[in-house]
Amino acid sequence: MRRLQPPLLPDADEAREWAERELSKAVYHDDGRSWLEVALEAISGWIQSLADAAGGLGIAFVPILLLVVIAAITLGAFVLGRPGGHRRRPGDAAAAVLEHDDERTAAQLRAAARAAGDRGDSALAVVEMFRALVRGLDERAIGSDGPGRTAREAAAGAAVQLPGHAEELDRAARFFDAVRYGDEAAAPADLTRLVDLDDRIRRTRPAPAPAAPRELTEQTEQTERTGVLR
Repeated sequence: MRRLQPPLLPDADEAREWAERELSKAVYHDDGRSWLEVALEAISGWIQSLADAAGGLGIAFVPILLLVVIAAITLGAFVLGRPGGHRRRPGDAAAAVLEHDDERTAAQLRAAARAAGDRGDSALAVVEMFRALVRGLDERAIGSDGPGRTAREAAAGAAVQLPGHAEELDRAARFFDAVRYGDEAAAPADLTRLVDLDDRIRRTRPAPAPAAPRELTEQTEQTERTGVLR
């Protein structure tokens, strides 16, 4: 009877070659799923196929399975932990620019942005600086307040009272989304531009907020009554 030989652990070059061969398959480039979802699904199938091929050598095969699982978990934690690592597909709604439990003031957020910039983390610095800008608008009652607003909603709401900054606000909001939820890279110059925009907005006197429909009705009725009395 032919004795089965246990599978050998790959060396570094062999492991890299296996990974490159696996990731080159078309399954990683087909539909709208994120690459991490596709990769994890493919790795799961790959592990199952290797386990089936190993047959009764399950114990000897455990080290390879552990190496693959640890690598997949490490990769997922790295991608999902990055400021820009929460990828969203085209058409998905962006999340709120400020979390509902984020109670930091604009000054605290500006300090966080500066600290991130000093550490060389431009992506986090840009994210925190835009949040500081939005929180500063809230503190001045510019635009509609609310923790559930997206970056673009916050920019559009503020633009009503800051028409001179409307284009810059929209551009900043789009860049925030691209860095926070996409794969856009950020640089120190991007942080500088956001800081400058925040400074200029803080020095700008906003236009009066538009009256609510009920307020407009009451103003119209008051004007009509005044006209009748005269």
